[in-house]
Amino acid sequence: MEWWRAAIEWVMRHPFLAIVIALVTLTVAESLADELSARLFHRPLGKRIGKAIFVAISVTLLVAAYFTVVALTALAFRLLRKRLLPDFRNKNVRSYWREREKTEPTLDYVRRQF
Repeated sequence: MEWWRAAIEWVMRHPFLAIVIALVTLTVAESLADELSARLFHRPLGKRIGKAIFVAISVTLLVAAYFTVVALTALAFRLLRKRLLPDFRNKNVRSYWREREKTEPTLDYVRRQF
């Protein structure tokens, strides 16, 4: 088996670890390129490349967290037909809100609020 097929199979079996390795590799490569640029041209590449890489890392981690936590939880609740909140479209559902009578917006009422 060729090495690239084995690498693809490994990535398919370990996608999260592959993403982490790729992000760490990008970070290290940016740091090395910045250091090399500073030594050769006496001027670092700047913070733009590093900021772009870290923004990409942040977005990637947020998307991964959303799809692994929020989306899977929502899907599980939908499959189990569970609801975390009552269905307020049904008028017979008990609410936690207290019924209050309407009050006139008078000056005395406004003073008593605080």
